Amino acid sequence: MGKYKRKSERKLVFTENILQSIRERIANGESKRHIAETLGIPESTLRKRLKCGTVPKSLGRFTAVFSAEQEKELANHIRKLDSMFYGISQKQLQFAAYVYAERKQLHHRFNKSKKMAGKDWIIAFKKRHGLTLRQPEKTSLARAAGFNKVQVGRFFDNLKSLITTHKFERAQIYNMDETGLLTVPNKMPKVLTSKGKKSVGKIVSAERGTLVTAVCCVSAAGHYIPPALIFPRKREKQELLDGAPAGSILMVSDSGFINTDLFLKWLKHFKSSAKASLESNHVLLTLDNHSSHISLEAILFCRENGIHLLSLPPHSSHKLQPLDVCFFQPLKTSYSVEVDKWHVNHPGRPITIYQVSSLFGAAYNRIANLEKAHKAFSCTGIYPFNPEVFSEEDFMGATVTERPINETLNEVVDPNDAVSPAVSSAISPDKQINIIENVSISFEDSEIRNMLLSAKPNYPVVLASANNPDIAISCQENTELNTNGEIEPDSVVHAEDGNENKGGNDENSCRAIEIEKAVEEDQIEKIIPIPKCNREKKASKGKKSEILTSTPYKEEVENCNEKRVARKIPKTTKRKILCEETENKNKPKNTKTAKNNKENPKSNSSKSKSQKKNNENSTNKNQVEEDAGICPGCGDTYSDPPELDLIQCTLCLEWWHEVCTAYTTGEFQCDVCL
Repeated sequence: MGKYKRKSERKLVFTENILQSIRERIANGESKRHIAETLGIPESTLRKRLKCGTVPKSLGRFTAVFSAEQEKELANHIRKLDSMFYGISQKQLQFAAYVYAERKQLHHRFNKSKKMAGKDWIIAFKKRHGLTLRQPEKTSLARAAGFNKVQVGRFFDNLKSLITTHKFERAQIYNMDETGLLTVPNKMPKVLTSKGKKSVGKIVSAERGTLVTAVCCVSAAGHYIPPALIFPRKREKQELLDGAPAGSILMVSDSGFINTDLFLKWLKHFKSSAKASLESNHVLLTLDNHSSHISLEAILFCRENGIHLLSLPPHSSHKLQPLDVCFFQPLKTSYSVEVDKWHVNHPGRPITIYQVSSLFGAAYNRIANLEKAHKAFSCTGIYPFNPEVFSEEDFMGATVTERPINETLNEVVDPNDAVSPAVSSAISPDKQINIIENVSISFEDSEIRNMLLSAKPNYPVVLASANNPDIAISCQENTELNTNGEIEPDSVVHAEDGNENKGGNDENSCRAIEIEKAVEEDQIEKIIPIPKCNREKKASKGKKSEILTSTPYKEEVENCNEKRVARKIPKTTKRKILCEETENKNKPKNTKTAKNNKENPKSNSSKSKSQKKNNENSTNKNQVEEDAGICPGCGDTYSDPPELDLIQCTLCLEWWHEVCTAYTTGEFQCDVCL
């Protein structure tokens, strides 16, 4: 059935408009034969339609299971789930179509034993509505929830304030980011092979490659800062830069990743290349909020040299980072092509870190052009400044974790944030509340609750959600709060007319009946429900877009450093003590007597040598444990108990700051081991 091909060319010709025009032409004196010839239809068919007075609705005896409106509703629901990163599979759609037809009591020919629609219906449904089956990319929960209107709006507010204050032009706005280069690329170019072959191979240097980090930077005008290459080494060797782009600098670290010291070194390179100056040329540098980018030394250096740092919201680089959006993907593809060409020209030789610079240089010089720079900043809305560059569909992933409006109000705003006039009049300036759309609200502070009750304004404080924009929480005279600080249902008014709706009113009852009826009729969302997170949000220090070189943020970093120094204790941690205890337990007891030692002097000397080696190994292990207080991601030290959450790699057993990783759930494997 799935391979059926239509043999007939029959199609529906007649419509109500065509039939009406035929009747008008006959009334004007034209013959039926002439009309049939001009329209290209048989004369017998024309006479039959005129006699019946109707037009055909379908070909054959089979009819569609769902109406056009029902299919459109189902297709729109599938697209909505896909935009929320919870797309359904083809099999789930087959089950849903069967259940939907059963609940609507529609006549269908679906498989009743399997309780699912057939493949033919699925193929035709996808063709009618422009749907296709795709392999999705892995999207973390943090990325889906992190890219939301509040975080993005804060970033564009900070960007607007910097542009308006310092009058930045296109050539003064830069973006900086890092990317990894492996001696064994993750993706290889496609090759020609025979049809039906199960596995196709391509020569690479090793099973797993060595990582080299490339630090790239570009301006909105297309000025590319010479990149920096970070190699996993102890000492610098200039031959590592053979073939690199002109002006590139060499940096080394134990892990091959950037850290605070290397970032400060790169900032000095950026200052000289961008010609930044506190007196004559201020520049804006946008970058992600990785911990290696946030240090007091880097902030002070930027403030002294006219460099303004603006951090992106967390987990939003796939949308707001110009280099990530338009540059790194073609760069990686071009790098893979260069690696493949090198293997062809040097058969039998593996690629080492000494060849990475030349391969990267060839790919970089081919991809770095003005067109990509202009497009990268335009797509992200950074330049030209366009905060409306993202549509509602781009924020659909964050709607799953949005909290309802009647839960908690614990978001207090900065003095610079805008507050509704109604709230400003009801609350004193030192107790203003940040009322943000789709943020949970509660009145936990007794002083704020009393102020709202005593103010009694004549207009409602509108706390509207995106789903119900016409509902508002009133702070009028009739507003009532219970003992738990929650607003009574009778105090809810409509934002459109402001009329009070009591629980017993006929208008309120009719509205409740209409909502209940609409819910009952909406069978699709019951069959394929919209995902919604009901779990309470953890109380944590959430990161957000910040102007890193601003005075308030500098003072905050200084306070954090002072607290870290005050709490600093020796690096010897509990893990070291536990390691020593386990070594002492596992150490075998010496049961040899002095007599046996005298009888076997050779064995005694050999045992003393092995004992010395064991002692050296134990001291080396202890030394490693003492140095284990350094995060490989940012290079910062941590104490016991740690200030930030730590996570251990299951392969190399190194401890990382959780904020320095992309960990979500399950076992953690660091970037060095992957």
